[in-house]
Amino acid sequence: MNYILIPQATISWLISKHRAATALAHDLTSLSVFDALKRGVVSFGPVRVSAGRSGRFIALWNVDYLGGTGAESWGAIKLTGKYGLLEKEEIQTEVFNRALQITDRRLQSMLLDSSWKRRSEFAGVSTCIAGRGAAYDEHRVAYVETDLASIVRGVLVIGPAWEDAAFRAAAAQELPVLRSLLGDANALLAEITERPTLEHFSLRVSEALADAPLTTETLGDEPVSFPPLDAPAGNDIYKTMGWTYDDWCNTANGLTPTQLQVLNSSIIERQPIRIVGAAGSGKTLLMMLLAIRQLRRAAESDQGCRIVYIAHNSAMRDKVRARFVELGAEAYLARSAIRGLDVLTLFDYAKEQLGVTDLQLIDADADASKRYQRGVVERATGTVFSSHRDQVDESALLSQLSNEPELHSLFVGLVADEISIAIKGQGMLPSTDSRQYVEAERRLSRLHGLMSPSERALVWSIFLRYNEEISEQDGLLDADDLALSLLGRFRTPLWELRRRSEGYDYVFVDEAQLFNENEKRLFPMMTLRKPYVPIALALDQAQQTRSLTSAGLGTLGVDDLSNQTLHAVHRSSASILKLAFFTIQHTTDLFGSEFPDFTRDTSSVTGMSADTPKPAVVRSEERSAAELAAQIVREMRSRNIRQVCVACFADRYWNSLRDELTRLKEGLRVLEGRGEVLPGPTHPIIVMAKPDAIGGQEFDAVVCVGLEQGVVPPRVMGNEPLAAAVEQQSLREMYLVFTRARTELTIAIGHAGTPTGIVQSAINQGLISDATH
Repeated sequence: MNYILIPQATISWLISKHRAATALAHDLTSLSVFDALKRGVVSFGPVRVSAGRSGRFIALWNVDYLGGTGAESWGAIKLTGKYGLLEKEEIQTEVFNRALQITDRRLQSMLLDSSWKRRSEFAGVSTCIAGRGAAYDEHRVAYVETDLASIVRGVLVIGPAWEDAAFRAAAAQELPVLRSLLGDANALLAEITERPTLEHFSLRVSEALADAPLTTETLGDEPVSFPPLDAPAGNDIYKTMGWTYDDWCNTANGLTPTQLQVLNSSIIERQPIRIVGAAGSGKTLLMMLLAIRQLRRAAESDQGCRIVYIAHNSAMRDKVRARFVELGAEAYLARSAIRGLDVLTLFDYAKEQLGVTDLQLIDADADASKRYQRGVVERATGTVFSSHRDQVDESALLSQLSNEPELHSLFVGLVADEISIAIKGQGMLPSTDSRQYVEAERRLSRLHGLMSPSERALVWSIFLRYNEEISEQDGLLDADDLALSLLGRFRTPLWELRRRSEGYDYVFVDEAQLFNENEKRLFPMMTLRKPYVPIALALDQAQQTRSLTSAGLGTLGVDDLSNQTLHAVHRSSASILKLAFFTIQHTTDLFGSEFPDFTRDTSSVTGMSADTPKPAVVRSEERSAAELAAQIVREMRSRNIRQVCVACFADRYWNSLRDELTRLKEGLRVLEGRGEVLPGPTHPIIVMAKPDAIGGQEFDAVVCVGLEQGVVPPRVMGNEPLAAAVEQQSLREMYLVFTRARTELTIAIGHAGTPTGIVQSAINQGLISDATH
């Protein structure tokens, strides 16, 4: 094989692991002649190595760092032939490291270090020194790259060699080769699942990754673009990357005592489990290990076992499935297996059971469908408010909601939930007598109980307008139609018969707080009929930002739940965790018999140094909140903080904040929905998101915008219960955002602003430092 190709994100990951990169440099000679790679794949931890069928190239990637789009950007290094890396064995390692640095920087449109003595006089070809030491004085490398506007970018490095006209001309001839290699490499990713796994025990890189803790080493004393934050080798982000089920179960300090106890107790074989814990406490990992354990126990006793693992949306489903493969459960993912593991969204399952096609749905993804529903509710609300202006003006509540953007946005979310739970969930249809909702004495929801009959009548009109657009004009089913249709099917004698063969032995539900009441009713009915409901749910109710009131799980068919609380947080520093708990403990509607207070004895176990900065409020008398946030991000980047999220709590700041961050020219990523795939922890990125889209992510630093008095929570006049509900939602949003940060959390307060009440209380308690910018 003449070239090795590595995706950009994997290159960044390799650069941060000097020992593994050095080992891989030694492996290149044997890999280049390992012809079996053209037919199979070598796998160790999260790393995969294979080759194109033509035999022109080897590809190496870390599955955790694939974008999943099928259009990866690749760095290519010439290995064999004239000007190939392997021609100079004595400097092979240092030149390989330099090639990694070049491809990493150029694929991110970053300039090379000035000390590398870059030259670009020859059209389309750039050259620089080949490394340090022996490679410094007499050798250079050359590289060509695709256009910046290319959908798939690539950089190809040749050398080392003495730079002359022949060397530069040879480099120029590699550009068409690079373009063809990019297509072949992405095609390889698409077909790799069909290839068998190969054994290649002599790979040094496999040993380097398996034996050594993953650290934040850089390449010698040379600067490396955006190195990861300093952290002890035991930091879970690096230490446990690529661990299998056996690694987690057999490695000292891999799991906490509580996690081990739940995993080894077989409690799920006696009663349902609810796994409760703060954000970053390892709930999802424990659920996955527990599912694999049950399948292994079934194999040991030669019994069948079918398990379904439910994720909330498609992005989260794909992440979970990839993680199961990493944990070593790939053999169980074949749905026809006697011992099988189905990783699905509830949408996937409902469509299969009901025979519904994607064309009949708003969207095949739950998150996208619900975002669309919210948009329709927003349009319907505007239409109804405009046509019933007199009724709106007569209501102090609705007139305020219609005139203030933040309150209007909150109201739209509440109405969307109202349509789902209080109207459709109660079996009401457009043909239903409206008095069943408008004049109902029984409180159907929190919002329903806060409104007068005339206000409820307007909400009913919004429902009718919503249904007209979704069902009558578009002829589509929304997420609740799908869930309620499946629930109706489950309540038939036919399902009771088929349940004996089609029900699951165990149902695992991840992030259960994201499912509404209509959806939660389905989970116990998906199982085989047993004396107990064989279900495990992982949840952090504090991450349900809309603070919905929901029926208890007992009333939804899950009795005798065993609460298992995880008390160790592996993500956030101790000071960030204290602030998050201080915030969420001010909620009045969370902790109780249905949801234990995990904050009492939960602690951070990240292993971060004691001098990790305390959360901070940064104020400016001159800059707006958006300008200040952009300046804070700029300073963080100058300190080599790789991954930064800017969380926008108030719609009034959204557009200006996006404009300011775009001016940084750092490649802004705006999150649309929860669980979107982002690059791994070593990849530099700036993310902007609203609180409801930030769940399931984590970042080195988080900057909060909008946590100002009178903005968050927005003031609600004349309706104290609704004001309290809005405040509760704001507290949950703060908790969710705060717990996304690993090491730094900053609250930006622009000119004329003052911190919101809960932030000021935290300042007074010494949980937040306060500074002027």
